Formats: sequence, C-alpha cells, structure tokens
Amino acid sequence: MSAFTTTYEYCDADALPAETTTVTSLLPDQFYKLCPGQQRHTNNGTNVPLGQPRCGDGTNYSFLLSRPAPQHQQKQKIAI
Repeated sequence: MSAFTTTYEYCDADALPAETTTVTSLLPDQFYKLCPGQQRHTNNGTNVPLGQPRCGDGTNYSFLLSRPAPQHQQKQKIAI
C-alpha cells in the first residue's frame, strides 16, 4: 500500500489549501480561493497520475467559493 503526501507548491500565494480548510473557518459573505494540493508518493517522490490540475492558459487551478450568511429563523409567527 502506497502512502501519499500533499504539496501546495503550485498553488497561488493567496489560495487556501482545499484539503485542510474547513467551512467553519471561513467568514460568511466573502469569496475565497481554494487550491487542490498535488499528491505525491512518499516512497519515491513521484507525482500521482494526473497531478495538479492546470487551467487552459497554464495558470494554477483554484476553486472560488463563498460561505453563505447564516439564515436566522423567525421565532415569532403571525397569523393572518
């Protein structure tokens, strides 16, 4: 069984690591850039097939996401 390590050397400096960033650590109503790490075999240091995804123009691939604002539940009900 092979073991793997994750490296973020090809991620943009302003990107968060996708594998270790939790949703609860993100502030609501802000956009974040998440970068998937590149998996490497720990036994020989080679990259896992397919490696780091790249955009068509050769730039680093990242996901943009936003944590929505929490929905406040209305405790009071109005009868019409």
